[in-house]
Amino acid sequence: MLLPRRISFLSSSYVYVSSPDSFTYSSVLSGCVRSDLVRAGEQVHGRVLSNGYCSNVFVQTNLVNLYPILGGECGFASGCKVFEEMSDRTIVSWNSLLNGCVRSDVVDGAWRVSDSMPERNVVS
Repeated sequence: MLLPRRISFLSSSYVYVSSPDSFTYSSVLSGCVRSDLVRAGEQVHGRVLSNGYCSNVFVQTNLVNLYPILGGECGFASGCKVFEEMSDRTIVSWNSLLNGCVRSDVVDGAWRVSDSMPERNVVS
């Protein structure tokens, strides 16, 4: 499986001098989302914050995708919090938030997000 290699790479990069970058964090977070590994994703989120990659749109969008896995209002609220802190929101970020609403079964939130989207595409 690809995810253990990504996490292994992330861990080994701390052992050596090289530092993970936004591409590394984005890739690992994406793997956590696809594998429903919320706790591992939360640990990566901590490293993202401590290493200063919290303003990267790709990392932030993967974090928006991560938290709704928790389900319910709590997961949706966590995803919203990350989304609200984003300075650069793309259509992918908006669609990720909308998808998080649906995944968390927060129908009212999905309507609010849909109505707030500055632009829509076929997916939205």
